[in-house]
Amino acid sequence: FSKDLSEYLSQFVAALKKGDEQQATYYAYLLDILFNSADQILTMIQRLSGMRNKDLIEKFYLMLHPKPAYIIGSGIYNSETNPMASSWVTPVSEEPPHIVIAIDKESYTNELIKKYGVYSVNILSEEYIDKIFYVGSRSNRKLVKYRL
Repeated sequence: FSKDLSEYLSQFVAALKKGDEQQATYYAYLLDILFNSADQILTMIQRLSGMRNKDLIEKFYLMLHPKPAYIIGSGIYNSETNPMASSWVTPVSEEPPHIVIAIDKESYTNELIKKYGVYSVNILSEEYIDKIFYVGSRSNRKLVKYRL
């Protein structure tokens, strides 16, 4: 049981108790990456928080699913660009290879894809979790997210 894991568990529980959904989601995502078993995480969080298992499972599930997170890049470099964190990506065909991405029709990402006709789907490793979280928790057409 690592010191980091203990800290993440404590921070997750503290965020839940404060009602800070954004921080709780961040720590839930970190915990999910570090563990292969959600049952282990839930048991440890339940011990730390005293929360009923049903409430805990509902909060934890809603914070983590679907997953993993991808970065959808849209726009044209040195012009209009926007990275969007997305978990709504799924393969639909191997031959030919096709994927489906769910993007809100009113989002800036959708606007740029329609305007320029191009986008990228990027799979980042867990070392980029802070940047994925930053991109996924901000929505602003004037925010320059690519300079992270």
